[in-house]
Amino acid sequence: MKKRIISIALVLIVILGISSLPAFAAATLSLDKTNYAQGETITVSYSGITAEMKSAQAWIGIAKQGAAADGYITGNWDYVNEGSGSIQLTAPSENGTYEARFYQGYSADDANLVRSASVTFTVGAASQPAQQAPAVTQTSSSGIKVILDGRALTFDVLL
Repeated sequence: MKKRIISIALVLIVILGISSLPAFAAATLSLDKTNYAQGETITVSYSGITAEMKSAQAWIGIAKQGAAADGYITGNWDYVNEGSGSIQLTAPSENGTYEARFYQGYSADDANLVRSASVTFTVGAASQPAQQAPAVTQTSSSGIKVILDGRALTFDVLL
């Protein structure tokens, strides 16, 4: 009987201990676009922020993609409120690929960084394929053949 009471007490302690843990890592982030110019305003929308996250001083910051947890860009972050909302950050001054990152607590470390909530974006012009100038490949008295973007166009010349 005594063993049974101890077992029940241990089970209750474990259950109460687990239920008092904060429900972190439920947050989601989204951006207003995926490509920004240097210095442009980035609107980061968030949802799923719990009261525990808010009291732990949860925040969102910008970091170069693949940077360490503490590699966020100094001064380019903001705290979040409970529930849903949005914050405005600034696109970095260097072209490249970056992440908007969610930290569920004050410290910028691996324990607080929720990598699954990170959203990737780029700064700088989206790469465009180089356009080729039209090339005249054949001329005759009856027409001109022009190659433009890999397509052959033939024009008849009327005299």
